[in-house]
Amino acid sequence: GQGQLLRLSRRAGLSTLLSPVFAPGGQARRGRFLYFTTGNLPTAQPTGTIDRLDLRTGERSTWARGLTAPNGLVFLPNGDAVVSRSFGSGTGLTLVPADDPEHPQFGWAQLDDTNGLAVDPSGRWLYVDRTFSPDGEVDRVLISDPRRVEVVGRLGAGVFPDDLTIDKHGILYITGFISGKIYRLDPRTHASCAIAGGLAQPTSARFGRQRWHRHRLYVTDASGHLS
Repeated sequence: GQGQLLRLSRRAGLSTLLSPVFAPGGQARRGRFLYFTTGNLPTAQPTGTIDRLDLRTGERSTWARGLTAPNGLVFLPNGDAVVSRSFGSGTGLTLVPADDPEHPQFGWAQLDDTNGLAVDPSGRWLYVDRTFSPDGEVDRVLISDPRRVEVVGRLGAGVFPDDLTIDKHGILYITGFISGKIYRLDPRTHASCAIAGGLAQPTSARFGRQRWHRHRLYVTDASGHLS
């Protein structure tokens, strides 16, 4: 909502990384580059992009164009990107080829109302949740054959799953935007449970890296807090 990307350092505190940014969505770091979606708004116009920021030089460029309301962003093992869309329908999951990002492949997987994305440790499956599904549906897509989509869990009514992440054992951790909870889901057994609650519209959970504790989940919420 502020139209910018922020950076939080344990030493220096909060600072503006990039501004202005038009309705930013998912972010993914690859080496010295931070990739992020723009145009994450309830619109049917293909005005969204994937931009990238060189964290060494500060140079910004547009890597892919023509996306509609891109939200979640993840890179597959071969370097291709996948973008989700929680607002509207008709584009499914979009694949952006690494060697031809100017020509996104819409409908790569026929799933609408998608949000969080994560690749499993084996590199075979892409996990995705569906925010407006009535029962909090979580699916997986076979990367080598995206026509194969399987339901791996249902978190329940009133959850509204947002972003998700995955640990080294293949366990998913999913934020419930409306329920105010963090869920743990084992896609092998389909068993899930809430591991935290009392949060105000949590949007994303991530394990710490670098100077942040690797065995803790850090959670953002829609009011701009980090827990």
